[in-house]
Amino acid sequence: MASIKSSAKDCQNRIAAMRARLSSYMEELVRAREELNSRALVRNLLALLNQCLDKARQLVEKYEDSGKPADDITDWHIFEIEVVKARSIAEEYLEKDSVTDNRRDTTPNRGAFYHVNLPKWELPKFDGDVLQFDTFWKQFEDQIHRQPELRDTTKFTYLQSCLTGNALNAIDGLAVTAANYLAAIDILKNRFGRRDLVIQTHIRKLLDTTPCNDASLKTSRKFYDEIVLHIRALEALGKNPSSPELTASEVLFEIFKLKTHLSTRKRTKSPPRKKLPSVAALHAETRSSESCVMCRERHRVSQCPKFLAEKTQDRWRIATSENLYFRCLRRGHTGNRCPEDKRCDYPSCGKTHHKLLHGDKRTRQSRAGETSSVKPTTEKDEACLLDSGCQRSLIRKDLAESLRLRGTTERLMLLRLGETHSKYEKLRCVNFCLKGIYGGEDSYPIEALCVPRITTVDANPSAANWEHLHGLKLADIFPRERTEIDVLIGIDFYNRLLFKERIVGGDALPEAVNSPFGWILSGNIPADDGSGKCITLLVKTENEYSEDDLRRFWDLEIIGVADDKGKEDPSASRLMETFEETLEYDNGRYTVKLPWKPGFPNLPNNYAHALQRLLKTEASLLKEPIKSEMYSKTLREYITDGIIERVQNVHGDEGRTWYLPHHMVFKTDQTSTKGRIVFDASAHFRRTSLNRQLEAGPSLQSDLVKILLRFRRHRIGVQADVSRMFLQIGLHKEDRDVTRFLWKEPGDPSPPQTFRFRRICFGLTSSPFLALAVMQHHARLNKSKWPKAAEEVLKNVYVDDLLFSLDDRTETMECVRELKQLMETAGFHLTKWSSNEPSVLRSLPEEDVVLESKAKMALGIIWDSKEGIITFPVVSVARPDQQMTKRGMLSVIMKIFDPLGYLSPFLVKAKRMLQALWRKGIDWDTPLPQSMLKDWRDWIAEMPSISEIRLPRCLLPAGTDCIKEVELHGYGDASEMAYGSAVYLRATTVSGETVVKLVMSKTRIAPVKRVTLPRLELMAALITARLISFVKTSLEIKFSKVVCWTDSQIALRWIQGDSYRWKPFVGNRVESISILELTDAPTAHCRQPADILTRGCRMKDLVSNNLWWHGPHWLTKCEDAWPTAKLESVIDRSLEFQVEVRKSARELATVLCGIEAQVNARPLTFVGDDVSYLNALNPSHFLIGRALSDAPYGPNHHGQTADTVGRLIKRWRYRKKLIAHFWKRWRSEYIVSFCTRSKWRGDGTEPKVGDIVLIAEDD
Repeated sequence: MASIKSSAKDCQNRIAAMRARLSSYMEELVRAREELNSRALVRNLLALLNQCLDKARQLVEKYEDSGKPADDITDWHIFEIEVVKARSIAEEYLEKDSVTDNRRDTTPNRGAFYHVNLPKWELPKFDGDVLQFDTFWKQFEDQIHRQPELRDTTKFTYLQSCLTGNALNAIDGLAVTAANYLAAIDILKNRFGRRDLVIQTHIRKLLDTTPCNDASLKTSRKFYDEIVLHIRALEALGKNPSSPELTASEVLFEIFKLKTHLSTRKRTKSPPRKKLPSVAALHAETRSSESCVMCRERHRVSQCPKFLAEKTQDRWRIATSENLYFRCLRRGHTGNRCPEDKRCDYPSCGKTHHKLLHGDKRTRQSRAGETSSVKPTTEKDEACLLDSGCQRSLIRKDLAESLRLRGTTERLMLLRLGETHSKYEKLRCVNFCLKGIYGGEDSYPIEALCVPRITTVDANPSAANWEHLHGLKLADIFPRERTEIDVLIGIDFYNRLLFKERIVGGDALPEAVNSPFGWILSGNIPADDGSGKCITLLVKTENEYSEDDLRRFWDLEIIGVADDKGKEDPSASRLMETFEETLEYDNGRYTVKLPWKPGFPNLPNNYAHALQRLLKTEASLLKEPIKSEMYSKTLREYITDGIIERVQNVHGDEGRTWYLPHHMVFKTDQTSTKGRIVFDASAHFRRTSLNRQLEAGPSLQSDLVKILLRFRRHRIGVQADVSRMFLQIGLHKEDRDVTRFLWKEPGDPSPPQTFRFRRICFGLTSSPFLALAVMQHHARLNKSKWPKAAEEVLKNVYVDDLLFSLDDRTETMECVRELKQLMETAGFHLTKWSSNEPSVLRSLPEEDVVLESKAKMALGIIWDSKEGIITFPVVSVARPDQQMTKRGMLSVIMKIFDPLGYLSPFLVKAKRMLQALWRKGIDWDTPLPQSMLKDWRDWIAEMPSISEIRLPRCLLPAGTDCIKEVELHGYGDASEMAYGSAVYLRATTVSGETVVKLVMSKTRIAPVKRVTLPRLELMAALITARLISFVKTSLEIKFSKVVCWTDSQIALRWIQGDSYRWKPFVGNRVESISILELTDAPTAHCRQPADILTRGCRMKDLVSNNLWWHGPHWLTKCEDAWPTAKLESVIDRSLEFQVEVRKSARELATVLCGIEAQVNARPLTFVGDDVSYLNALNPSHFLIGRALSDAPYGPNHHGQTADTVGRLIKRWRYRKKLIAHFWKRWRSEYIVSFCTRSKWRGDGTEPKVGDIVLIAEDD
């Protein structure tokens, strides 16, 4: 009875939905007739109405059979009559218009073509074929998409009626709304219309073409047409197969995917079913196919301890008798279908057999192409020590040289027991093989570092008294003398050489562990002399300063000034496509799959390695009970919240099971969680790791600098964090076993339990990509519902931090409300809200708000929301008495986080010192020279003053309603030490107040290779243009004016000229400036106000430097008071070198008069009719009425000097030298810029006798 009621209720709901759809169709029919007068639209809507009416009638008949009240049926029949009336009116409209058109067509019209009744143009259909999408979309675009009279909902209805199969499934679930119409088009274009996908499909079709085995003309023609079809399509797409346009890598990639697909189909193809007598028999057969042939356990025979304990010839015998293929030690396939396409790993072998079969000759005839001979290699008997406390294996350097081992060089730091710091050394890494002392050909490859000496071990006592060891083949010699160790096996190969078989004799007796070399003893060995010697060895390797750290440092330095041009990564689009296809949404939470690299996952079983890491973690936690409790509490919360789950199937799928080592990171100086468990997915085992097989994914997060700039834009600032962002996204079931981990309560003697994640966790290289991809996907999907919140999520989220600013209080509160709703529907929770507007915080729960009295970190800077200022955190540095090296210097510089460049004048001095060390070739760990040590210590002593800088967060002095105009001004400057740029925002209020604030700056050290100062000025102008373009795009403010300033006349002349006129160095940079989107930005000349940027400044002077923080004083005045490029600026510029030249006031006046004479003596034009009169008109004629070719005589001061004749002549020559120096630069750097030089494209006119020419003399 309950089932019948449920069915009737379902019918009733569906009938109501059909009535609503029919009502919508009837309204559209009326609009199409009366407003649009579109016959095609009426015809198509009529077809949709008929289809919907038929379905509704079927539902009504089903509803009538359920015996429901007659009132519902009566209501339907009344509504059905209205539908029929509407349909009749539409049909009459079509018939009437058809008759009218026919009459119109039969009316003769002279001078025009007669109308032809064309066949009906049906809407195209599309089923998901990539090669047909372009044709479909062009037809649909012409008929429907470009019709302005159609509403988007109508267009969406047409679109749905044209789609079938996979194409319809792609947009299934989108409601028929105007906003979703454009979203549906984007989905179809991204899924079926991508150019790279079309190219790949054509290549694949060519590869899949059926071979022409028949010589008939019909078959050959069909084969030819099919090939030409795809070749022409590729040519149209710009991928001509007969030219370099189509690269070999593109074809090979498709071949590889085709081969992989065929291989997978062959391996997964089920054999013909056999009739089994019972379910038990089926279970027995399945278990038999998955079990080991030696011990019947669920693992490969290559991992079986019993098989590993056998000799090589016995392994050959077992493999032969059990019908195992020699390459992979599996059965059920032949050689051409073997999944293991690799050869033996041992040096000088390379045969097609498993490495465990390397050694003795086979017990049966070899397969074709395989031999059992082994090339002889150099062998020596040496002493080997196994030590699990050493991270890397070691070999004595002289032994490696005697064996002629070659390898690559690594730069590492070796830390021995008790050491906390050491020097980095260049060590050679070599490969060799180990064999036991009892003969046989079993050998095991080892990779080790070459060191001068390892250690020595004391003499061995006799093993005759140890009864539990009788009859064992010991790997060591008992007794033996004191021995020097030649090879040390560390933890990287330790577990590979030990079997699970152990023999324990007692507390005071040694324990024996079986290995391929024999039984190895460990534990207590009583000393005969009763001495208390204890030998310990611990070697820890640490790589040199990470290149990734250096790369991140320089990447931050070039933000805003680097060339943004770059090639699009094709793998990024592939990953995003896979992500969209595998993304699932259920019950308010998204579920994702891990992005595996091609050919993966293929993970070994690292249970033992994870167990060892767990025991070390347990030992450290037992020493600190508080941290231990925090650790356990966090994991218990994970279980309660459904983040992790207990694993029942301990074995797991082969190749898809991985155990994550883990540790906790503690943060006690922030308001965030004090302890966070991080899972080490980068931990290597057998030369691989989980992160090594995962794609990191493209960087989706917004630019940090852009977010900070927008945060300073408006009056009201808002900050929030996404609580446990990674742990809110579900992980697909098939990927959960690669996130297993072991855990037990510290001190608990029971075995550890196995857990796995149900969500993505911290430590995976793909976790940031997956989290941001989910968040941005959700924001785009709900952009029409919560537009303000979606915009902030897409633009102003950096990892799990949200930072933005708005101008209006009401708008801010509405945006915060939308953000909470948007994030909650995706399973995210925003917490730690902070704002300088109290009303915004009052609208939020108290537990989600940060206390106003606390300043909070905002993407690396400190924001005091109560005071409305931003400051810099205090940087802790090394002790003054600690020895400083280049590594330590770089470490200190990297601790200062200054993405917006506010500390550039202070940091440029440290960068200059770092460059000086590189020029001198000083090594990373060499102490600083005494000549630089004092400057470096002085610089460090000023670092505490960084926290004294206090800047207002908001750039605009008032709300946007009170702002009259906003301008951007960029200043570029260069010196022999560095070059850089500073950008200022100039805002003028309605009341006339003008405020100037520093927005951003960047500085670069001058290249090591010397570059002339004018070229450095041009490089400064280039980064000024790039930086001001970056700031303009980031702030998203409408600027009334954008101006770039420079103090170099030469650079200004270069920029104003055409790039092809200059040499490549200058021309390329002028071209880069010209292509930036700064069409409204003039480049002007001025006295440089940002000279401090390139010459450096002390920190205490920078704090109070008004010129740096607020720009030049004249910028606050009206534009008429701004400097312009005038002739006298050349003379003013010559005053700058007066502090560098020794001269008296009278000599200075003389020199300046000489410079003025040369400037005013430049020829302007020829004057006069007499060709023999060659004097030209120059500026001096306008100034004094005559030519001025030398410095004027000063007043007579006879008798007022005590200088001798020799000194007067010396000073006179010195003044002449200064004037000559100015003339040389004036002639070679400035005058030549007026000469236009272009390519000679034809024969020019040679000078004739009597022509006036300008001659430049070298002397």
